[in-house]
Amino acid sequence: MDKFKEYKLNIWEKEKNIVTEYLQKIQNYILENNIDSELYHDIEEMVFEKLSLESEFDQLKINKILKEVWEPEVIFSDYVESKKTQPKKEKSIQSQELFYEKLIESQWERDNNGAIFLGISWVLAQKIGIPVWMIRVILVLFVFVFGMSAWLYLLAWLILPVKWTSYEKLSVLWYFQKQIYLEVKDFIYNTHNTIIYLIKFIFVKSFKMIWFIIKFIRDNIFPIIRFVFFWILSFCFASVLFVLLIMGAFYFSGFSIWNMEFFSVLPGYFLWGVIFWIISATILTFWTFLYAIKKKTLNGYFFAWAGISFLIALFLGVSTGFNLAEKYFGRVEFSQEASIDMSNIKEEKIQFDISNIMFDNVLWELGRISWVKIESSTWSILSAKVVRRVYGTEQISNAIQAGLSDIVLKQEGNRIILTTQNNKIFKNKVPFSIFENELVLSVPQNKKYFIDGEYYYFTNVHLAEKYGDYQRYISSNCRFREIYYSQEEQWFVCDANEYEINDAKTQFLQQELIEKFENISTLLHENQYKREYYNDYGMRSDWNFQNIYLLDDKTLSITFWDMSLEVDAHVNFENTASWVVFSNFDIKDVDVDYAFKPKYYKDISSIQKFIPEEEDEDFSKD
Repeated sequence: MDKFKEYKLNIWEKEKNIVTEYLQKIQNYILENNIDSELYHDIEEMVFEKLSLESEFDQLKINKILKEVWEPEVIFSDYVESKKTQPKKEKSIQSQELFYEKLIESQWERDNNGAIFLGISWVLAQKIGIPVWMIRVILVLFVFVFGMSAWLYLLAWLILPVKWTSYEKLSVLWYFQKQIYLEVKDFIYNTHNTIIYLIKFIFVKSFKMIWFIIKFIRDNIFPIIRFVFFWILSFCFASVLFVLLIMGAFYFSGFSIWNMEFFSVLPGYFLWGVIFWIISATILTFWTFLYAIKKKTLNGYFFAWAGISFLIALFLGVSTGFNLAEKYFGRVEFSQEASIDMSNIKEEKIQFDISNIMFDNVLWELGRISWVKIESSTWSILSAKVVRRVYGTEQISNAIQAGLSDIVLKQEGNRIILTTQNNKIFKNKVPFSIFENELVLSVPQNKKYFIDGEYYYFTNVHLAEKYGDYQRYISSNCRFREIYYSQEEQWFVCDANEYEINDAKTQFLQQELIEKFENISTLLHENQYKREYYNDYGMRSDWNFQNIYLLDDKTLSITFWDMSLEVDAHVNFENTASWVVFSNFDIKDVDVDYAFKPKYYKDISSIQKFIPEEEDEDFSKD
């Protein structure tokens, strides 16, 4: 058992080493001079008793205590002198042949001090020169893996003498009897101490460690988290307060938005809700900053005011919500229509300008999209119908409908303009409400149309189906394109420009090539040397494709590489009715990296001419 723990000495490692070295010196002197080992235990007890009288330790105090005990030459001087004067006895032939005396002389002795079970690991560690814990790990591994170390351990337990134990004049039989007695006693004692130590470690030290971690988090990490949390909370309250103050300033200054006097539709008690919300937000914001920075709290009366203000504001806010829901529940739809005769327009292409009717000059409608629907009309009449869906009561819808300006179609050459009287959507101020706008155009089939506007989407116009597989690579919305009636599809469609078609064609061929590359290329990897590269469209391949582009209508240029090669090649292609056929894969150039090895590839005949001869000879050795 560790004497420092037995005497509960709170001593640093450097001072502990001084004591250990001194005791080791005593042990060595006793062994060299064949002195009775019991004297060592007396000296050891004397040293630790003197140390236990002290509460604090330093090197000077330790050295002073050890000097009081004296050096081994002084302690055993009388004993050594008396032994020198005695006549030397010659060892008998029988004693020289006793094996345990030879083990003691060569210091093959097990030490029970600090042992877990029998002290065998300590002996092996001292002899081999490695830490004792490593010996214990090796013995445990050998027990489970080979099953031999357990028998060797028991054999060493029986044979090795115990340190500081007298075996003088014992026969071999009595030696083994004494060994069994000592070993059983040591096993019980050490096992008992080990179990107690493990229980203490599990139920005491582990809890102390957990508590230390919790305390560290509480004292160091939690203040940072708390500060950040309250700072974010305070920032949110301050932001809400700032927005409310701006909205209040708008209201009290008489600020009004054309068609969107938002505050005028709110009930009068909403203002009191804002005031009570500002009170609660101000108190809570001040409290969070104060607590986050100084860990102080406000008086309880302030919290009572904040809580009551918050509840009042919440009640008034919910009441406002019910009021608005009652006022704007339901949807009413109405429309305005205008038409124009296009029989006098001889041009095939018509530019239709709807930019003045897209509600972009109304603040509340900025960024809102108006939907454009195109239908086929009879004869040469072009009509435009603006459909408005208003959310609100019938009274609000009637007021808005009465305030709307009439829409008008004007013709300027081959340009048709949809506008309103005086370019104003509303001829007077109308109540606030939410709109959905849709423009329905009924147009003759024998013309092509370009719609000029800012915010709109087509609901029933798409890219012509003649582009087939390329459609998924071209924008399907027909904004800023000419729209015409397709007799084949019996629908209004649009065409893509040349750049979009070429780009879509290239992207389509790229994807087809990557998917079918193993069936096209003459240069393929061996299965065990394949890597996985990520290419466009989320596709995976054992080559990284850097450039794929059209050389002409029948040829693709390809650059692909792996960890040891970069290859430039050409491949021909032909579009059939349902798929693409690739042919004539031709490698044009190869850059060979230092990591190249022929074994990576199934066949290198297609690139053999690009490999330098010197490198080829070196590579052939692989």
